[in-house]
Amino acid sequence: MSERTSAPASYWDPIDLDDDRLAAGFAGMALRRAKALEDGATHVGWKMGINDIAFRERLGIGSGVVGWLTDRTRHERRVPVEGTTGLAVEIEVAVIMGDGGAVAALAPAIEVVDIVGGDIESSLGRDVWHHAFVVGPSTPWRDGIVDELRVTAQHDGAPVDVPPPGEDKLADVDGLLAFAAQGAHALGGELRAGDVILAGNLVPGLIWAAAGSTVTARIDPLGEVVVELV
Repeated sequence: MSERTSAPASYWDPIDLDDDRLAAGFAGMALRRAKALEDGATHVGWKMGINDIAFRERLGIGSGVVGWLTDRTRHERRVPVEGTTGLAVEIEVAVIMGDGGAVAALAPAIEVVDIVGGDIESSLGRDVWHHAFVVGPSTPWRDGIVDELRVTAQHDGAPVDVPPPGEDKLADVDGLLAFAAQGAHALGGELRAGDVILAGNLVPGLIWAAAGSTVTARIDPLGEVVVELV
């Protein structure tokens, strides 16, 4: 499945559940996820979190993390942001799972996060600061597609620099899937056909935003996704 092996292995090193803070955070997220599903939310998938190695070092953790997604935070384009305090936007690729643990498709995606508190406990207490997400059109998986991915993006009309995903965060798709599977298990679930996996922020750093902001990302050859914060 892997297209390249050049990405730092530490992107997808196993979640460090020997760290008491991460173990407690995942236990709490699993309970909140179960309660949301019990209350009628529909499972959509998973999100990779804190895949920026420098940010991990600031938080004092030895691995990335995984969060959970439901239909309650999925939007088509316009994302309500009333009540948020630390809005940021992440440009991502969504991996859509097929049968037998294989990747069925890829799609452009944007996640909106609300950074409240600057420590790992605050992050995990808020599903890795998750607020909302938008997924664009899907393109069937084929060999070599990751190497072709090129991103052009704008934030309120200004260009945003995004490295080619296949040369960086998506260089090891097998490692990503193994990491997602570990996180899903820790949250009381498993990878299954139809799951959407937000593969993590492709931008170096965060795109800080506010109500009224618009972020557009075109990931060729997948297509375009737009978020309007309203």
